[in-house]
Amino acid sequence: MRRYFYGLILFTFFPALLTAQFNFERKNDSFAFEPPKKISYYSHPHFNRVEGLSLQAGLKFVPFQNDFTIHTELWYATSMDADEALQYQISFEKGFKIPNALFVGAHYFDKIASPDDWVNTDYENSLAGLFAHRDYRDWYRQNGGMVFFDLRLRETHTIRFEVNHVDFEILDVLPNADWSLFSWAHDRTFAPNSIRHPFLSFAEGSETAFRAMFALDNRDNPIFPMSGWMLETIFEKTTGDFETNGLFSTLKYFRTSFGNQRLQAKLMLGSRTDAWAAQHLMGLGGPGTLRGFEPKEFYGDRLLHGSVNYYFGGDVLQNLPLAFIPFWDTFSLGVFVDFGDAWLANGMAYPGSANTGKSSAGLLDFDKFSSSNAHASPGLSLLIAEGLMRFDFAKRTEGDGGWQVYFHLLGKF
Repeated sequence: MRRYFYGLILFTFFPALLTAQFNFERKNDSFAFEPPKKISYYSHPHFNRVEGLSLQAGLKFVPFQNDFTIHTELWYATSMDADEALQYQISFEKGFKIPNALFVGAHYFDKIASPDDWVNTDYENSLAGLFAHRDYRDWYRQNGGMVFFDLRLRETHTIRFEVNHVDFEILDVLPNADWSLFSWAHDRTFAPNSIRHPFLSFAEGSETAFRAMFALDNRDNPIFPMSGWMLETIFEKTTGDFETNGLFSTLKYFRTSFGNQRLQAKLMLGSRTDAWAAQHLMGLGGPGTLRGFEPKEFYGDRLLHGSVNYYFGGDVLQNLPLAFIPFWDTFSLGVFVDFGDAWLANGMAYPGSANTGKSSAGLLDFDKFSSSNAHASPGLSLLIAEGLMRFDFAKRTEGDGGWQVYFHLLGKF
């Protein structure tokens, strides 16, 4: 039953997406007790400042009951012009047992996408937009196609290869939507696209990307891990109008401690050579990164980021005489510290600058990183149902600025 629950969560809250930077799609079993239906329908609507409310309809077609699946997905962005509002993705996938699970597939698409999928989920970003009038991602439009080979070893480890050809289309800098459910409660407006750094603009052009990826997963379960570790590494080479090399790696560690207490830690490294367009750069700050800082306060083609989180379970709050509060036994407390930096290895390499073009810095060149320039952000977490829902309260350790508050539901770590 637990395995079925995990599969249901994956299917409901983490739909398959073409991701950039640190994320890649990993195929997982959807643990069901019955064979898949020949035709099934689903929907994953979302909200952001570019599309407004994006309504989605998806169809899954399993024609032969032999691990061949067709997905057809349509989106309609209610805040965009009618000639731009419709988006689509068509996917084909075939599974093989060899005896390890091998998936071969392709996507054909025309849709709004983001290079920031790794900082939070679509679901979290939509909640922030609807309730807090905040959109933590930047957006562009891309159309093209992708083919992939995904090999799962020992049911947990993954090796994946992708070839992805896309055309990038720049979207309006000003938001198309500027409303939320509680906009009367504050005077906040949505940020422009891109966030905080208008001189780092997205660039139109065509790109073919070759990606080699692997994931070593030693966690006890994929949704609410209590112990173990996971390493994900992506190497990417792009050709066409954007000729870059990229390396992105994430190490996560989980361990139970005293009583109900547990530790979660991660370390991220990102590097891209010859990058000058915003879709190939990395931002640091905001949810999923430095939680005490503004979204994407730091930007560059190099990134080093770490986060250490310690959760007390019920060992702190449950000792307080507050049992009269409804569902108090589901509340718990945690502390964390985020740290890191993002920078341009070759100086100000954006369009119009003297350094635009080939960079002298190699893919593993992190010489400009200095611990004295690293940024830190400690904070406090209030968890409900062991982290199913979580509130983070974070404070920057430098400069002016108050507390940043984030709400997470099945949030990424």
